[in-house]
Amino acid sequence: MAVVSSTCAPCSPIVASRQSDCSSRSIFGSHSRRRSASRQCERMATPVGERARHSVQSRRDSSISSSQRRRWSEASLRSSSHAQLCVSDPLTSRACSAASSATPRAAGWTSTRWPPGRVWPASRPKAACGSLKAPTTCTPTTRSNCVSDRKRGGPPPPSPPSPPSPPRVVQYYAQWAVYGRNFYPRDVRVDKLTHMHYAFYEVTSDCRAASIDEWADYQLSQTAAGRTVQGNIAAFVALREEQASLGHTLRLILSLGGWTKSTHFSSCSKTHANRQALVSSAVALLDRTGFDGLDLDWEYPVCCGLDSNGVDPADWENYVLLLQMLRGALDVAHPTEHKELSIAMGMSPAVTGIAPKAALADVLDCIYLMTYDYNGDWNEFTGHLAPLYPDPAYPGDPDFHISWGVAEWTAAVPASKLAMGMPSYGRSWYGTTELFGSGATPGPGTYWEPPNGGEQLGILRYDEIISSRFAGFTRSWSDTAKVPYLHGYRNGRPAFITYDDPESIAIKARYGSAAGLAGLMFWEASEDSASVLLLRAIEAWNEGSVLPPPATLPPPLPPPASLPDGGDASPPPPPVSLSPPPPAALPDGGDEGGAAALVLALSSMSPYQFRKLKTTASASCNIESPTGACWEDSEQYFWADMVGALEKMATRGVAGRTFFASAAGSSDYAVGLANLAAFLAQTMQETIQYDACDENNWSEQSALDMVSAKGGSPGEIYPASAACGQLGQSYQSYSCPAGGVLDPDTGETVPPEEVQCAVDPDMVVVAQTSAQWYGAPPPLFCAPRTAVPEAPRWDVSGWCPTQGTSWNQAEEWAAPFGSMARGSIHFGPAASTASVPAEVLASTPDYPSYVVGSVDQGTGDACLLDGTCCLDKDNQRAGSWRSCAGGCENSALPELNVGSEARTDVEGCCWWGRGAIQTTGVCNFGKLNYFAGKKAAQRGKDALFPDVDFCANPGAICQPEYPELRWFSGLFYWLNDVQPYDVRGERYLDVLRAWVDNGMDPSDHSLVDFASGVVNRGCHDAPFEGIGGADPCGNGEIHAWEERRMNFKHIWGVLSPLLPTRRRSLLLQ
Repeated sequence: MAVVSSTCAPCSPIVASRQSDCSSRSIFGSHSRRRSASRQCERMATPVGERARHSVQSRRDSSISSSQRRRWSEASLRSSSHAQLCVSDPLTSRACSAASSATPRAAGWTSTRWPPGRVWPASRPKAACGSLKAPTTCTPTTRSNCVSDRKRGGPPPPSPPSPPSPPRVVQYYAQWAVYGRNFYPRDVRVDKLTHMHYAFYEVTSDCRAASIDEWADYQLSQTAAGRTVQGNIAAFVALREEQASLGHTLRLILSLGGWTKSTHFSSCSKTHANRQALVSSAVALLDRTGFDGLDLDWEYPVCCGLDSNGVDPADWENYVLLLQMLRGALDVAHPTEHKELSIAMGMSPAVTGIAPKAALADVLDCIYLMTYDYNGDWNEFTGHLAPLYPDPAYPGDPDFHISWGVAEWTAAVPASKLAMGMPSYGRSWYGTTELFGSGATPGPGTYWEPPNGGEQLGILRYDEIISSRFAGFTRSWSDTAKVPYLHGYRNGRPAFITYDDPESIAIKARYGSAAGLAGLMFWEASEDSASVLLLRAIEAWNEGSVLPPPATLPPPLPPPASLPDGGDASPPPPPVSLSPPPPAALPDGGDEGGAAALVLALSSMSPYQFRKLKTTASASCNIESPTGACWEDSEQYFWADMVGALEKMATRGVAGRTFFASAAGSSDYAVGLANLAAFLAQTMQETIQYDACDENNWSEQSALDMVSAKGGSPGEIYPASAACGQLGQSYQSYSCPAGGVLDPDTGETVPPEEVQCAVDPDMVVVAQTSAQWYGAPPPLFCAPRTAVPEAPRWDVSGWCPTQGTSWNQAEEWAAPFGSMARGSIHFGPAASTASVPAEVLASTPDYPSYVVGSVDQGTGDACLLDGTCCLDKDNQRAGSWRSCAGGCENSALPELNVGSEARTDVEGCCWWGRGAIQTTGVCNFGKLNYFAGKKAAQRGKDALFPDVDFCANPGAICQPEYPELRWFSGLFYWLNDVQPYDVRGERYLDVLRAWVDNGMDPSDHSLVDFASGVVNRGCHDAPFEGIGGADPCGNGEIHAWEERRMNFKHIWGVLSPLLPTRRRSLLLQ
């Protein structure tokens, strides 16, 4: 790949045969590095620049017309006559099938830009693979020195490895890494790889596959897998054997060619005799080494490689013939073992645009897309090494970005045969600190040890980029391209560095996973010696789809200036959205740039798995308890949904309030992380541990006792009327203030009846979720008195059959219900009747009518078959409805001034709590509708949820169609009740800032205790449960205050690695 416009320096007299090629330009996506003009060629010294990477991404050749590209396309090539061979997945058994004629598109996208409003489908390659989430030693938002999880240069850990998450995790190892870098095969994290590609062997002028360094390949004495071996090849074979003994399959692949060794590919594929000679020697080489396959890295057919390369207009056709012959020869030589065959593919439109994609895919196990080197110091302007998406300000070819190349290939080739390339290096320029700055020259470079000592300008290993050498540089982020860059001064000269870091690597890994690609390929192992990027990519693969590019791309932004204290500048603001910006005055939200940086950091981290208590968990379980005994994954609350809701609330907000992410004028989002930790600590206690989105019926005896202690009427245990209000409350009575609600858009006060939801006595709503313990009450519901004249109560006793079928079930119910397990036959979730037999629906067409018919029917098989019991929810194991004379009362507490009278019905009682921190009452639901929902849209506002009528359908918050709403409603409460809290001179935001400024110590409970008091008792200094003390607000003691503290400590441990670099360094002091 590399190049300079000069002649090669004379070779050292030690080994003149190592003379390398020189050239005048380079193209993106190459398997080699720019070489120094004064490169010495000693075998025992590191060959500067010969670090043949996957292509200098074939530069676009202006002489190639679109019509020529079409003539060279696969349509003009003969179809492969060789039957398609199955990909040999190292993690699964190989099953052969004929090649399909279909050419599926990846995830349904057909253009070079993702359609606005579309979300990446969560497709995955069909090959089965593990779910490893490899640990990473570097946070996704810092570029500080990362520490390897094993001693530098030591062997991999001896414990049995887990298979990587992507079907293919491929890493190239450069043969010459043993020299200047002292990086040996034993240093490669083979326990995390499915494939190791050994680079490179060359194609000679007489069409032989030959070693370019016999000493390194076969003679260099070294240790591997606990024994002494001779040469790199033997070392990798020993490592493969060791991995096999640990239960992990590692495939070793020989790579031929590369940027500097593609000279003779064209001539050696041109004739049958030459192809036969090359194929015979390649098969013999594979037998000699004992490797598992061949990888051809021809850079490039037809055009765009080194000037010394032979080229021919028929190169692509000949390439396919060569690969077909090679595939056949491998099958003949190894009839009982599948030897893999792959190629590395340049991603320039001049290369990938004319490649015979379908014909290549027919014969290959995998095609490795060299999605890097789109820009480098061969350009006189700076740019991104590997941009995921296009930037309209980019002065070069508009197709020079990863998403274009992936779209090109997935339009013609199954995504499961494509792997995306990842760079473990960067490129640099002197002369400017600006993105797309002009007049640039090769910048700071890699240093090599003697005798080849010197600086190779323009290219840097990842290890060097994160070293102290560039500690004074500022990291910035391109939100359009989804990649970082550094800018600063080196020896007084302005410099610019483009590279990938854990944050961008994670985004790309999620992109590849969402597109259904076969996996990931890295160039090259020795450049990321601690495997920081490799491990982060593996970890991110299963984290879900990456966000699509913005529908409207913003104009370019100048790089942000360094912070006054020398810390890294945070990323620029988010792309222009389709909605107007937040109000000029953000009373609670702080700075918009800090909000964007916060959301970006949260989006790039490994998603946190929220957990719910097992139904068998003991009362002593807390967030630190063993998972097996206490916890299992939540089915209602997910990280990606939380981040999506937070983005809306932090950058746009509702009713003039936004989530507080940073101080005004600052992009330091440390305060935003702390604010989020306080929020999550409460949600984990209030709802997530119970996996509750809708409010549970929790009117148990202890709750009734609390009401009695305050002089209220306790009511019945678990009445259906709990939907009207629990603990003495009346949710439908929680109306907006008589003085009205301030509209921040107009500054006017809106009458309460214009904002709050009207209570509709005919509304019927059934909750989506409910408690799941044995015999737990079913979902809350509301219905008119004409449907449910008197509210029953829930009796937790009895037994409901869930396994198997009844003896006469097939006679009672038509298919498929006649043969279904009884626990699978039920009403819900919510108003669904899809799991109810038609025979039952004939008499009770909905859940409220079923409830009326089931009162006092008890439990058991007989009433289940009659459709009068045990159908309240999925897998109901116990419990039934019982009557009370005149209806079963809920609790009433006169001192609240609402709900002073007990309810014995459920009419209009549709306003129970919903969401992560539960939103209740007609005013709060009305505000959501007026400022963010359908009513906002009807008023001509750019509503966050224009299709959601929170008044007509309050249950939307918990419906699966709107997964962000459960978080959104909780954040809405936080913005309206917690952030603006100011009582007796104590302000939540002051406490929040102080906690951050005082060192962010989780053992400092001031922040979480303040939030717990406000959330649980509406009072910041309420007494702690079990301790007592003054009760200034008279609202009682804070429940589960110790658990809330533990939640906060736990979640802060998850979030704190995302702190901006400056804050992170202070935290570590």
